[in-house]
Amino acid sequence: MNFQLQILNSLLDKYEASRHYQGQALINRKVKFLFTHKNMPLYWDTDKPHLKLAIHQSVQKLEEKGIVTVNWLPFEKGNLLNDVALNLEKLNEAYLLADRIPKENKVEQLQKQIRKLESQISMKWIKDFLQTTKEESMKNKNIPSVLPQEDGERELLFNVLLGIDDLKGESILERVFSKKYLGNSKVFQKNMKRRLVTIARKFAFPQQDLDDDDIMAELGIEKTTEELLLKGTIVFKYEGQLIDYGIFPFGGIIDTNLAQQMEIVWINAKAILTIENKTNFHYLAGLGLPKNILLIYIGGFPGPRKRELLKKLHSFTLGEKISLNYYHWGDIDIGGFRIFKVIQEVIPDLKPLFMDIQTLREFGDYCEETSKAYNKQLEKLLLDENYRDFYPIIQCLVNKNIRLEQEAILVSNNLKEDLLNIIAEQERK
Repeated sequence: MNFQLQILNSLLDKYEASRHYQGQALINRKVKFLFTHKNMPLYWDTDKPHLKLAIHQSVQKLEEKGIVTVNWLPFEKGNLLNDVALNLEKLNEAYLLADRIPKENKVEQLQKQIRKLESQISMKWIKDFLQTTKEESMKNKNIPSVLPQEDGERELLFNVLLGIDDLKGESILERVFSKKYLGNSKVFQKNMKRRLVTIARKFAFPQQDLDDDDIMAELGIEKTTEELLLKGTIVFKYEGQLIDYGIFPFGGIIDTNLAQQMEIVWINAKAILTIENKTNFHYLAGLGLPKNILLIYIGGFPGPRKRELLKKLHSFTLGEKISLNYYHWGDIDIGGFRIFKVIQEVIPDLKPLFMDIQTLREFGDYCEETSKAYNKQLEKLLLDENYRDFYPIIQCLVNKNIRLEQEAILVSNNLKEDLLNIIAEQERK
């Protein structure tokens, strides 16, 4: 074992974490390595006296080079070491002997890397992240914790950021992204995904409470292809052929990748209903609803491609002057409200369905209890003007410490009747 290197690296680690390194030391506190049982257990192993001798020899060599000063325990000079202190005037020699690059040099190299990366990046949130990171590293003379400390890992992260910028809003499968920009289909998921999520959550989506997969989807990286389920009379045109989803009695699948290339040519609907959960979609699809009610299962938080299809649908109905109403049915909870608001950004006239106090009261026996932490998140929505229409129901959830999943409403024997009555009532307005 190289005891000299062990002691030297420990001293340099402590120096680089000290105020001496940052130039902020107000007192001349020494940078020491203590020979405790914890720091150097082999030194105190009485069964291996030769190791103790080897450690003494290593310390002596460092002392002869002027790199450390040696302190022995009282009355134990030459027998038991207390500590060695780093000579700050011999730092260059210490780094050379340890074959180690000084942290200050690493920080300078990082600055150059960031400046080069900034010149290649166009996305604002990535630029903001790089600027913040650059300022922090300059101020603290350190590599910020948000960045990998290893050079190779840091290069991977920078390649990931270049890849995100290169997508320019387009979507790509996670493994394809990893292969294209990192050279290996599994490296991104294994080494970079969590770090990218942390960075993007702070700089790209600071006001949005998105889970990891939602953030990835927003960045354009999809774990698998996204699909929507459609049930109703809608006809698409794809590569010169017409695809009529009205022929599928229980609904059909549409791949959002292909949807970008598909043209909507006809819709026969008086109501379009987006649905958060698959169970509810299939239940409604099997109820025998009128054919002029178009059901769309969105599968939780709708990513960019799903929103693009919904936007295309809304634009078509406006362009064709089709008179209909848009509804969304989701859970009565934080996720449900947020999904509604995201869809409403592309369909401004969207209306909530079965997401009110009346529904909550009717199915109160099926509500789930919520935690204090969850309620604090709900209370934040009460401070957001975007959720003003949901204030009454949100306040009710907070007061009662409850939430309601939309599957609970499927126990109703009058679901079909209630749904048709709501649609009919809206038509009369």
